[in-house]
Amino acid sequence: MITNFAAQLRNKLKNQTLVNKLKVLNFVGISMAMVIIFVLWSLMYSWHTRQELADDLAEKSQLLAANIAPMIAFQDREEAQALLGTFRGTKNLRRVVVFQQKENIPFVQLVLDLTALTPSQLVPLVREVNSTRVQFIKNGFLAFSPVILDKERIGTVIFESDLGSVKKSLSLFLLFGSMALIAGIILSAAILKRLQSIVISPIVNISEMAEKVAASKEFHLRVEIDGQDEIARLGQHFNQMLDEIELRDKRLNQELCQSRESEKELDKLARTDMLTGLPNRFAFMSDLSDALKKSLAEESFLALMFIDLDDFKQVNDTQGHHNGDKVLQITARRILSVLRDSDTLYRLGGDEFALIVKSAKGGRHIAQINKRITAAVCQPIGLDLGAGDVAGDVQIGLSIGIAYCPYHADNEDELLRKADCAMYEAKSAGKNSFRVYHKDMEEDV
Repeated sequence: MITNFAAQLRNKLKNQTLVNKLKVLNFVGISMAMVIIFVLWSLMYSWHTRQELADDLAEKSQLLAANIAPMIAFQDREEAQALLGTFRGTKNLRRVVVFQQKENIPFVQLVLDLTALTPSQLVPLVREVNSTRVQFIKNGFLAFSPVILDKERIGTVIFESDLGSVKKSLSLFLLFGSMALIAGIILSAAILKRLQSIVISPIVNISEMAEKVAASKEFHLRVEIDGQDEIARLGQHFNQMLDEIELRDKRLNQELCQSRESEKELDKLARTDMLTGLPNRFAFMSDLSDALKKSLAEESFLALMFIDLDDFKQVNDTQGHHNGDKVLQITARRILSVLRDSDTLYRLGGDEFALIVKSAKGGRHIAQINKRITAAVCQPIGLDLGAGDVAGDVQIGLSIGIAYCPYHADNEDELLRKADCAMYEAKSAGKNSFRVYHKDMEEDV
């Protein structure tokens, strides 16, 4: 039974907070302890009250046996009956019977309760009486004392009493005891609750701080420590753990920032042409895909321009690669100088460039951009020899091919192919010009 109760209590408390668990356990523990003490106290009180009544009855039976001996000897029943009458006011007394030795009928008797045992029921018990003794019976007890005269037993005195006063006394005891028990449990629970809050509050503070830190990731928070007991040491260890986590977090953040900076730098290097500083082919393919998706989603006009420098190979062959690089750098700067912030220029490799014009306003707008680019690039470029002597000026022309999204294509592969086709058409037309893609170019190819 106790095992089952403990198992049920454990299951009910499994998901409760520590404070609630301690409240319940303290209440149950105090209640059980006080109930056990009360039960034991009640049993002791009941036994003591019964024993006290039995001792009193035995004493009265001895007193009667000592005084009634002459009356039995002289067969003075009237005087004996009068003597029995003196016990009429005795509490809980049912019957007083005096038997003569070896007779089955009472010499005298005093009957106060008709439920008392009859003389015939008492006769078998009388034969075994050699000294004063008390025998408990159902709902009462009997006190026997032998009547002795000149060291000879001449009769037996029997007192029969019920447990009325014992029961009444025990009932009052249980009533007031139960009230005191309940009051004691409530008072003890209140005192323990207060004491418990003093002891448990540091643990609750640590628990709440742990939850707050876990939720907010604010590792700079600390638990307030008061005292040097086990809970205080737990708080110290918790704060030390937070110190280590905070330090590790700072290091990780520093490493993460460094890693992000490195990633940005690597990404920039991966997407940048080292010679001109322009985005490279890798960046171009990625940006073109995103620009096409945005253009189609917003139903805006996008132009892709393929730009190829005319006769650049001749500059490289006659003036050297360092002058060729200079031409590429100056050309890139000149084109950038006439573009909007929303337009992006890329170097695809060699003497090839690409320009993405977002939110283009139509063919006339694109034609104006081409004119500005051509005018800026065709200005003479001064070249140097290796020793620093001026080699002369060179002029660069541009062949530009243009394709529109969504008019010509709505995917990057088709748009690239058609812009490239238009660029070769411009070169075939005499260079230093631009062409917008049209389907006749496919037939010419």
